[in-house]
Amino acid sequence: MVAGIPGASGLVAWNAFIKDPETQLSNFRKSPNIQRQIDKFTEKFTEFETLDDLVNDREAMYVVLSAFQLEEEINYTARNKKIIEEPYQGEGAEGSLVNILIDQRYRDMAETFGYAGRGDLVFASTPVMNEIIDRFVINEFEKSLGESNPGLREAAYFSRSVGDFTSTVQLLSSKALRAVIDTGLGLPAQFAQADLDQQIRVIENRLDVEDFFTEDSEGTQEAFLYNDAKANIANLSPGQQAGKSALTSIETIIEQLRSIQGQFTSITDATDPLGPNAAEITFQENNIGELITAGGAIEAAQKASQEATDLIAEMRKLYFDTKDLNPVADAAEIAANQERFGEIAGEIGAVLAGASIIDPETGVETNLLLPIPGPGPSTVTYQLESTSAAVNVTGYDLSGFLADIQTAATDFQAGNYVAANNLVVATRTSLYTARNDLIDVNDTYQADIDSVEYFSTALDMTAITAARVDAQQSLSDAGRAVNILTQLEDLAKQLSDPALTAPERAALETLFSDQQVALDAILNPPAPNNYLTNGGATLALNGFSTYTTRGIDFNNGALYPDIDPARIPADAADAAGLATTLEAIRHDMMTLERQLQTDTDQLNMLETRSDPFGKPNAELQALTDQLEELKAAAQTEIGADEDGNGGRNLLAEGTTDLRVYTTSGESFVMRGADTYGLLVEDFITAANSLATTDRAGTDLAIDTALNNALSFRDQFKTDLRHITAKLNELNLIAQDNAPETDPTETSDFANPYKDANAFTLQFIQRYLALNDQATQSANNPYLLLFGGGAGGDDSGGASGIVNLLI
Repeated sequence: MVAGIPGASGLVAWNAFIKDPETQLSNFRKSPNIQRQIDKFTEKFTEFETLDDLVNDREAMYVVLSAFQLEEEINYTARNKKIIEEPYQGEGAEGSLVNILIDQRYRDMAETFGYAGRGDLVFASTPVMNEIIDRFVINEFEKSLGESNPGLREAAYFSRSVGDFTSTVQLLSSKALRAVIDTGLGLPAQFAQADLDQQIRVIENRLDVEDFFTEDSEGTQEAFLYNDAKANIANLSPGQQAGKSALTSIETIIEQLRSIQGQFTSITDATDPLGPNAAEITFQENNIGELITAGGAIEAAQKASQEATDLIAEMRKLYFDTKDLNPVADAAEIAANQERFGEIAGEIGAVLAGASIIDPETGVETNLLLPIPGPGPSTVTYQLESTSAAVNVTGYDLSGFLADIQTAATDFQAGNYVAANNLVVATRTSLYTARNDLIDVNDTYQADIDSVEYFSTALDMTAITAARVDAQQSLSDAGRAVNILTQLEDLAKQLSDPALTAPERAALETLFSDQQVALDAILNPPAPNNYLTNGGATLALNGFSTYTTRGIDFNNGALYPDIDPARIPADAADAAGLATTLEAIRHDMMTLERQLQTDTDQLNMLETRSDPFGKPNAELQALTDQLEELKAAAQTEIGADEDGNGGRNLLAEGTTDLRVYTTSGESFVMRGADTYGLLVEDFITAANSLATTDRAGTDLAIDTALNNALSFRDQFKTDLRHITAKLNELNLIAQDNAPETDPTETSDFANPYKDANAFTLQFIQRYLALNDQATQSANNPYLLLFGGGAGGDDSGGASGIVNLLI
């Protein structure tokens, strides 16, 4: 194309291009790649039935987004849909996303679709489709200009678009436009970091930006009213946007505080031991123990049955991997598979044994998968409210299943693979029945718990939280200990080989010692809240029930003498015996790990569900965590740098009032809330810190935060009322005086650059001249061609053009 003259300066290329852009656009549109995209888009657009069809079609959506210079937004499907479908004007437009976003490109896209009025019928609109195609061709054409000279693309976009941006603030909000302005005025890159008001003053002192927007002819009165209204809309919109953003964050906080406050009030009344719920409180206090037992036993059994199912699947895989192996050639692999089969049998036993819980009221251990102490299955009962029916859950006796698994392991060790597999297949049915039933039982229990609005019983939540933290840490330690014991067991097996050389044995002994030290670090020093070094702990829930968190003292030398950093196998035989001992210890640790998981889950249930204040406390914590995000959401692009940082935020500490002006000098102010952090955020944070210890203090802090937030809300609403009324007036003026345009019925478009006035074209030449000077080498012949004349003659070339406008 003409504009892509290789090696030519931007100024030369521009002068060649602007003489006949229509021809170049027409040729570009006919290029194979562009024509192919247009054809595909045309075919798809008329076949779309819903907006979802469009936004989820990446090819078609690229054409749409490129039409509005938004192709970088291709991955934001949900946001693109909201921009198109929400009203941009009229009823419901005030809170729509397109009016929250300051970038004019989003509004252009929304206006083109007019989806709020047309709905899905837009896909039957040929004018809409053709306008999108025209815009797409122009944008892709300008991008192609930039491939040979980036400044050329910016110049073309500037000449086409500058008339649509009717204020200095809007010019600065567009990266492409401000690049031309800054370069054309010779402003340094650091200028963009300056305060927005300072940027505006500097630019307007050096340049009358109104010259970009003025028609070459005087124009009609309607044109003047339209242009003046559009300019004032551009001037006032940033102030409205800043106020709306701050108001949205404040109203979100108010809504959440009111919800939390209402829950606290209702719960306080409902949990009054002298109030109308006195009998229900007594009932729930008396039944909290059986609720914990039922919940813990059901959840533990359901998890254990699924874990055992997975282990059964591994047994079956070992059978298929082993049955056809050669006893001689594959002896090593067979031995490894037999060993693993036996390990799985032991792990299944540990898994089932660990699916238990201690009844808080009786102190008796309950397991829905194995009879404790036996015989026969265990039964648990729970009743959530005095008016609800009691629920009985009968467990399963899988002791026979467990015995069959041990027998299968013995058969497998003896090489009777088929017999072992047949026994596993036959006996697994009882496990599968328990697993399938327990899934439904657990779902029912969870649904029953969720159906209770809140529990009225008073629990020691501080102690429960501390116990849950201890159990959770011990659970993590148990998991680490299982991994270490697995490695110790494997090292002991390697040390049982009598054929090891002295250096090989020494290396393995070093590794063994290192793992013993790592295990010792978990177990020592012993602590009351380390359930791997004591027999557990009992917690008083209230005056009626206690809760026991299980534990094992693995430091007990009588029970576990082989867990000691000094314990190294003396010889191969000692190592073999130690491997067997370590396997048993590992199974004990696995059992404890599962018990601690159950205990942690039940303590967490008490902490989050049984506490009547648990739900509003959780909401208060979530609001506290969200405060920074809500404040950040109030930030605007006003005064932001090119990366979007540092924009004006009326909720930020130290913020000042934001004042905007019409062209006639009328001013509107959005008052800043520089004490928002002190008067709202700090009180919410204080309420959250007191939530579990000081009910009265929490209520007072929430009341204070809410009242202060309401004051800020009223302030923003008052300021927005004035500026919004003025903007509504201006929009009516612009609408009544808008130039009449015929709808585009075809894709044959006119020169999109024809409306640039003489001043705009002069400024573009100035921009390209300075851009050439900054980017081309001093020895470039094209730069010399447009440089100043010899002997200081500055009358021609690029310098002459620059001086023309200074």
